Amino acid sequence: MEEFVNPVKLDHKHLANCVVLPDRYAILNKLPSNAIVAEIGVLAGDFSEFIIRETNPSQLVLIDTFNIDDWSGNEYKRFYAKNHFDFVNQRFKNDIDGGKVVLKRGFSWKMLKEFPDNYFDWIYLDADHKYPGVSKDLSEAIRVVKSSGYIVLNDYIFYSHQEAFPYGVIHAVNEVCVNHDYEIIYLALHPQMYCDVVIRQIGCDSIKSKED
Repeated sequence: MEEFVNPVKLDHKHLANCVVLPDRYAILNKLPSNAIVAEIGVLAGDFSEFIIRETNPSQLVLIDTFNIDDWSGNEYKRFYAKNHFDFVNQRFKNDIDGGKVVLKRGFSWKMLKEFPDNYFDWIYLDADHKYPGVSKDLSEAIRVVKSSGYIVLNDYIFYSHQEAFPYGVIHAVNEVCVNHDYEIIYLALHPQMYCDVVIRQIGCDSIKSKED
């Protein structure tokens, strides 16, 4: 189990442009559409479907180990580890055949290494929540996202009360903000405070909301 240590403290400049949103779905109205996007940590592809519907990406790369059972909170199991990949592959078959969706099976940070610098317009990170894993994912995400791009991270929370386990997302995000001059521009709430954050390099032009 990871030790409880205080995250790096953010300065005002890391939060000066931060806006609070009601949930993570509201983030999708703030991010570029028709973009090159990666979702890291897919599970059943439920949020992937929202990304496609709300942002119409030109390409959506779905990265996962595809080796886990369906979420235990579901009333019934849609898939198990042995057919996880096949379930997601079938769910997005039409978009995969059309080239809009690409599945990448493997550890997230290793799969990101296959992409060139400045490739993605934005990335959604929801994979390993332990500090070492989040840090490796963020290190690669910073490389492959465009200098004007955005990185979204799920579960910006210190401790998972559902799993009784500490998360390292806050630590990793705050370190990136301080060490790489990033800022938090959106904090998306969650009923149990498993919040999402959107980060970008300080000094980028503001996002124009699709609602404007």
